[in-house]
Amino acid sequence: MARIKGISPTVRILIIAIVLILLPAAVLSYIGFVSVNERARNLATGHRGTLLLVRDRIEQEILRLEQDLRSSVERTTPKFRDRDSGRRLLQIVQSNDIWLKHPFLASPGGEVITPSLFLGGSQLPGPVFDSSIINELFKRAEAPEFARKSLQEARSLYAEALARSRSDNDRAILLSRVGRCDFKMGNYRAGIGQYRKLLDIPDESATVGGIPAFIVALSQVADGCAALNDDKGRVSALLEMYERLTSRPWGVSADKCAYYLKQATREFEALADPPAERLKKLEERSIELLEDVRRLEWIRSTLLPQIAARSSENSTGPSRGHVSAKYDTASVQFGYFLFPGASQGREVTLGYEMNEDQLVSDLLPRVLNNVNLGRDVGIGILDETSKPRFAQMDYSGSAYLASVSFVEILPSWKVVIFHPEGKTVDELVSREKWVYLALLAGTFLIMITGISLTVRAASHEVELSRLKAEFVSNVSHELKTPLSLIRMFGETLESGMVQDEAKREEFYRIIRSESERLTRLINNVLDFSKIEAGVKRYNFQEVEVGGVVRKALDAYRLEIRDLGFTIESVLPSTPITAFVDQDAVCEALLNLLDNATKYSEENKHIVVSMETRGAWMRISVSDHGVGIPHDELKSIFDKFYRSRTQKTRETPGSGLGLTLVKHIAEAHGGRVEVESEEGQGSRFTLLIPTKR
Repeated sequence: MARIKGISPTVRILIIAIVLILLPAAVLSYIGFVSVNERARNLATGHRGTLLLVRDRIEQEILRLEQDLRSSVERTTPKFRDRDSGRRLLQIVQSNDIWLKHPFLASPGGEVITPSLFLGGSQLPGPVFDSSIINELFKRAEAPEFARKSLQEARSLYAEALARSRSDNDRAILLSRVGRCDFKMGNYRAGIGQYRKLLDIPDESATVGGIPAFIVALSQVADGCAALNDDKGRVSALLEMYERLTSRPWGVSADKCAYYLKQATREFEALADPPAERLKKLEERSIELLEDVRRLEWIRSTLLPQIAARSSENSTGPSRGHVSAKYDTASVQFGYFLFPGASQGREVTLGYEMNEDQLVSDLLPRVLNNVNLGRDVGIGILDETSKPRFAQMDYSGSAYLASVSFVEILPSWKVVIFHPEGKTVDELVSREKWVYLALLAGTFLIMITGISLTVRAASHEVELSRLKAEFVSNVSHELKTPLSLIRMFGETLESGMVQDEAKREEFYRIIRSESERLTRLINNVLDFSKIEAGVKRYNFQEVEVGGVVRKALDAYRLEIRDLGFTIESVLPSTPITAFVDQDAVCEALLNLLDNATKYSEENKHIVVSMETRGAWMRISVSDHGVGIPHDELKSIFDKFYRSRTQKTRETPGSGLGLTLVKHIAEAHGGRVEVESEEGQGSRFTLLIPTKR
């Protein structure tokens, strides 16, 4: 005690300053640094959790699209039997499902088919005609043509078989044989005439020796014109063949398509005066077609073995999957599934490339529409080169706050949370660290200043004590207030809340409104649970129903007024009695009123009416809201169903309200009806019998 008394006021003030200022400042600074580091860990963990949810939602949406595709194929498409049925299937898939591109079929026979090409498959057998007489005439004609070289006799037999034929494919084969005999006899004009008839056959799938009839006809016409020195006719025939090959090459295998295109190109290049402008356009189309041929070869040689290997690995799992492969230098994502073919026990593979541009422009914005992390961060999708393919806000940097990769679908892509300025979590938190350092430096500066001032006024003990107390108080306040504010703002930013007072007031009103809505939602969920468990009971009593309606309106009138709605009630002047559970009827009416307020926009006027027609009592709720699409009217009373309109997606709800209304109506021996037109509002009518 004597030692303390012996210490000079200046030293005593210095000790007190160190104890009361430096030590608390050091402790608070340490706590601040620890909280900043903890915030960094929590921020990273929270962002990663959000990204996992977003990634799962995207993958689930893609899997849903694929399941819809498979269901559609298995439900509406006949089993794959031949090239034509496969072609039709692929055309339907390509036109209906824009989220995929380059669909193909791998048939049990080894063929790979696209909407315009096919590759592989077994060799076609010799000609087999529909009629045994035509078969006999055909065989009889081959002997004089090849063995005895009696071309006129062979031509007559071919012509007789042609006269008896009815099938387009039979006529194609026989016309080509008659034309060939004319060519062998030197009758080129007659032969050209036969091949021209071959072009008039309406069935485009007709073939001669496995080659489409139009190729055989036009190539032979070109040869005949060359024999007659008719360069103009030859060029015209080659151009027509070239044009048909580049516009609709279906039926030409990939290797033959490439062969004929290259052959025609060489012949045109050999001409003295080729039709340059027309030929240029055809060459451009042929380049695209040859690229399709190259892609088809790549699918068969590279992609199908990967699909086969993946399918064998998952032999006990679902017959679908995804593979990622390199085409040229780009990673391409493919999906596939197997479905039964025409042969028993053999399956056809339907494969397709994910249309990344369509997914980015349509699916990702739709999935991420309601994901809002605030003004300072956004969600983006990066491809395998870390190039942004989608971003909720402008993003040009390479750094991000957190990332997760996709699992099976788009495995080379990842979903990230980013800061608009491209900052990382450490960079964001380092700013707060500098704030704490500035506070610490300020604290020391205040302490030194205070000590200096106090030393200069050491002769005034009383004043010194007062200044000391005031100084400690001010410093404590200056420490607590900014720390509290920083912590508060940090938590607000982390939770996505807006910080200005006007918005807080708005949020308070929203919280009150949402709590009331949550109460109704909980009641709905509890009632629905009882209904599902079969334990829901109703207390039927003979009551005056108009009073029940008035009671429901009175209960909801305050909320309607706060939401800016006006309500008009049209109730009968004479009492209407019925055996009802008045609480249940009131609940049904409240659900209808709640829907009317949620799905109305500018015209906030609701009409509640009640009347009797015959043995039925009708309670109607009409609004002037967004309405319901016509094709969804049958589904809106299904449990958990919610309309697919934009307004519905933006409005929270459980999808149980109308289900409960329907159950209440049916429990009373009645039903619920709806009249609605999209954009014109809705009218829901509860029909309850007036007598039991």
